[in-house]
Formats: sequence, C-alpha cells, structure tokens
Amino acid sequence: MPYGTGPIIRQAFVSATPWQRYLIGVAMVVVGAALVATGHLTGGLLAAAGAVLLWRMVRGRFRRPPAPSEASPPGE
Repeated sequence: MPYGTGPIIRQAFVSATPWQRYLIGVAMVVVGAALVATGHLTGGLLAAAGAVLLWRMVRGRFRRPPAPSEASPPGE
C-alpha cells in the first residue's frame, strides 16, 4: 500500500480526462488551503502543488504553435 497522497493523486491524474485534471488541481488548492486554515502547515505544500499543476496545464493549453521554419517556402 502506498504511503501518503502522492501516489494516489498521481494514479488519479494519469487516468483522468482533461476536465478531471483541472478538477483535481482545484481540489488540491482548496483542500490545501483548508488544511492551512485548520493549522496543518503542510497543507501549504498540497496547495502549492495544485497551483503549479494548474499553472502548467493552463500555460500548455494557451501556448502559441511554433512558427514555420524559414528554410522552406510557404505552400510546400
């Protein structure tokens, strides 16, 4: 049996659809903030991991496509 929530979250994230991945990230931030509010300072790590996860997903989603190379003329 895995120890801690890391392996559990990782397995859930691997088998999740894209909208479920966003939901997992938001849940990590909310639960981490709730843990910090109740006095568990390690909940800040969970919230920070969720925020980084969301930031990387959003950044990857809105990244511009690479520019076409200048070596080949257009239309080839």
